[in-house]
Amino acid sequence: MKQQVPILAVLTLTMVSSCVVFPSNRPESGIGVVREEGRLKVIVRSCPGSDVVEVRLSDQNGWLWKVASEGKGHSIFRQEIGVAPEGWKTDVPLKQSLAPNVSYGFGKTTSKGSMASVALVPLDLKDGMVLSDRGSVSEEEFMSANIGCLTRPSSASSVPPA
Repeated sequence: MKQQVPILAVLTLTMVSSCVVFPSNRPESGIGVVREEGRLKVIVRSCPGSDVVEVRLSDQNGWLWKVASEGKGHSIFRQEIGVAPEGWKTDVPLKQSLAPNVSYGFGKTTSKGSMASVALVPLDLKDGMVLSDRGSVSEEEFMSANIGCLTRPSSASSVPPA
């Protein structure tokens, strides 16, 4: 019976330790929001070797804003929410202000079909910081974080993030 206790303890410890997630190693979406001069801007990083070609904003009712590149796209997209940059078309115009305490889905698609999305609440935004998957981080930390890049079918971009 004494031999079973250490074996059981080792098995339990092994199972528990295999479930631990270390945030510093977890890939991020590459999507963040920052407040500049009183305006909310979305910052989107692409996966290596690709460009951001679509940026989306949604709530529980569907798309609120959606823009797409009419050309090559950008490796880094930084734009006021609700405004399409030059060379981009607005597929869904922003028709309402964002409520500070609502969770919104921000999504991106890259030129290689990689997609990512993240839920962010504008009220959580801190001055001088980027609100991202990891909460409020410096822009330097946001720009150097590991981005997870998964390829999905392009038809998935027509469905708002959950």
